[in-house]
Amino acid sequence: EMEIPTKPNNLKRAKYSTLEETLTEKRLRRLEKNRLSAKECRRRKKEHLISLQNQMTNLEASNLQLRLKLKIGEEAKQEEAKEVEEMKQKLQDMVSNNEPENQISEAMEILKTKYADYGRDRTTASIYHLDQIQKLLIPTRTTRTCMHALLSKVNSL
Repeated sequence: EMEIPTKPNNLKRAKYSTLEETLTEKRLRRLEKNRLSAKECRRRKKEHLISLQNQMTNLEASNLQLRLKLKIGEEAKQEEAKEVEEMKQKLQDMVSNNEPENQISEAMEILKTKYADYGRDRTTASIYHLDQIQKLLIPTRTTRTCMHALLSKVNSL
């Protein structure tokens, strides 16, 4: 009669059992590593989103300041109207408090140079804007090249 070896089967089971435990441990380690990786990814994404929101806020503030500096847009008009009203109120207070006439004249001169249609600030802003328009009207190298190509094509016909 043939003997059935029992030890090798037991060894196979033992090896299979330890192999299964090893795979389970590896799987658990991989799952934990994936969880940590996903957590870190979400944290970085959140930080990036916060950074972008801060950048957007800063750019909006900068944009508003530039628009006010250039005196364009509704914000600039409202800001200028507010400044004019404050200046007028200051002048009225000076007159009410019987301030010296030379101080009142100085305040009026400031108001005139800053807010009159031909005052220094508006003249400077107008010159700046006209210079910008003039720069925009100057043809670029690409435009000149295209114009030259078109003219040479027309002349060759």
